[in-house]
Amino acid sequence: MRLTEHPPPPVPPGRRAGPHLWQIAAVRDAVVAAVFIFAVWFAWSVIDILLPVLVAFILAFVFDPIVAYARRKGSVPRIVTTVFLLALFIGAAVAVVAWVGPIFYKQTSQLLNRLPHYYQRVTGEPLGNVDGVSKEIADLTKHFSHQPMSSLQKIAGGTSRLFGFIGTVVSAAIYAVFVIVLIPLIFLVFSWHFHHIEELRRYIPASRRREALRTINKIVDAFANFFRGRLVVALIIAAMSAFGWWLIGVPFWFLVGIVTGVASLIPYGSIVGWLIAMALVYFESSGGVNWTNVFFWPTFVYLFVHLTEGWLITPFIQGHATDLHPATVLVVLYIGGSVGGLWGMLFAIPVTASLKIVLLDVLLPKWDFWASEH
Repeated sequence: MRLTEHPPPPVPPGRRAGPHLWQIAAVRDAVVAAVFIFAVWFAWSVIDILLPVLVAFILAFVFDPIVAYARRKGSVPRIVTTVFLLALFIGAAVAVVAWVGPIFYKQTSQLLNRLPHYYQRVTGEPLGNVDGVSKEIADLTKHFSHQPMSSLQKIAGGTSRLFGFIGTVVSAAIYAVFVIVLIPLIFLVFSWHFHHIEELRRYIPASRRREALRTINKIVDAFANFFRGRLVVALIIAAMSAFGWWLIGVPFWFLVGIVTGVASLIPYGSIVGWLIAMALVYFESSGGVNWTNVFFWPTFVYLFVHLTEGWLITPFIQGHATDLHPATVLVVLYIGGSVGGLWGMLFAIPVTASLKIVLLDVLLPKWDFWASEH
């Protein structure tokens, strides 16, 4: 029996022969890109609401290798490892607060008491005038005896501003408590079910699945190495900086060390701690400024920590996680800060590294193929 190839069925009248619109690769890619851009824009517009979810997801992403390893090697259920990590983290946080809490409280109180002095040192004027406030109260009392209605309007206006300020403070406090309570709960859910993300691979077309998974794994590694590495590096920089500031006599050395460590989550952000250290030494100088103490010693500590971090700590912990040139890092940090503030600066590096991976693994090979065919 000989097989014959049947002719294609005729095209119905009024319809064009050829692929459907959604079967064209360029159209599908454009739709996916548009949906992705819209999702990023929408997420950024509600970042305050999604902040606990984002932080919890990052933490689950960072600690997932530990949970997966315990499941794979010891058959420990994911929920057990997740609860253990959460309890360990809360216990460590309580221990750290109990240990450094008195130092933090003492230096914070002293700094608040010294702020009027710093303000006067910079502007040449006192921050507040108690005599002036007393005079305004006396004038308002005298004015109330003659024109009570207009005085009540002034008092009402001041009261509304006062309650507005109090409402802002209370709202910020409630939001902070809400975030602190919500993040561990969302982290528990995410870490427990994080392995289900792998099931999304079945939605990738089989013809492109292998190539797509290879690119996705590279992007995941870039994000993971960056965030895991930066967290560890930030803790080390905070400890080294605080010890260095204490050694050379920088006022409020513990607070400045914390600020330096948090700022170092963003590459080159530790320069903020250096500037604050020099400013505090300058403000506290009396009887003439000793520029050796103001500039030389804080700069020495900053350069020592910065070079140690750049040459030893970061290469050992992160390696070449992002594979970006330092000039590229500075440019994308500036763009990220201009577009998204601190969050933009934090995500600028891994996002740029991901775009580089997509460019090298996906777009350039297709461009080379197109160029060779034409």
